[in-house]
Amino acid sequence: MLFAPGESWAYSNIGYMLVVDILERVTGQTFAQVLAQCVTQPLALQRTLVLETIDDLRACVPGFGSEVTEDGNPVDVRGRYHPGWCAPRLISSTPGEITRTFDALFSGQLLAAETLRQMLTLVPLPDSREPPMVIDGCMGLFSNAASRYGRNYGHGGGGPGYDLTADIYPDANGGRIAVAVFVDTSSGPRAGDLEDAVVGQLLGAPR
Repeated sequence: MLFAPGESWAYSNIGYMLVVDILERVTGQTFAQVLAQCVTQPLALQRTLVLETIDDLRACVPGFGSEVTEDGNPVDVRGRYHPGWCAPRLISSTPGEITRTFDALFSGQLLAAETLRQMLTLVPLPDSREPPMVIDGCMGLFSNAASRYGRNYGHGGGGPGYDLTADIYPDANGGRIAVAVFVDTSSGPRAGDLEDAVVGQLLGAPR
């Protein structure tokens, strides 16, 4: 082990792959069925799906990246990138359904109170103590302790053709606010930079 449980944090795609494998073994269901039973059906999500085949990705919004070409020029990755290459699995969704999911997590619709508390127990990340980003990690989420807008939890992701980020601000003026930004390129603007501008507009003057 890199460290004793609870003493530090390290991102692991293989770890997420093993979690998916455990879910499927314990439930006797596919990951897509588990996601539907635990998340998409309770929240009535219509456009959040597990991508399993190359044709599944074809149904998504075009995404342009240079990772799947020999010459480094951006192309539409659909039909070239297979979702099976991503060990933790791929899920497609929309900004609206992602923010709905984040809000449901924090309102207690998906997790029991004690499970939510454990999920939000933060551990400092190594080499992340330089303002303006002082990042801590917890179960599947990150938090920037130096944020001008108070408590925050979120996660970003990216790969060939796409970049995205989603965050929730539980103590925002006017109530809890969830924000998600999806970008249909991995070779252009970063979703995190665009989200900073959106959050600034939504939350106004920094706290």
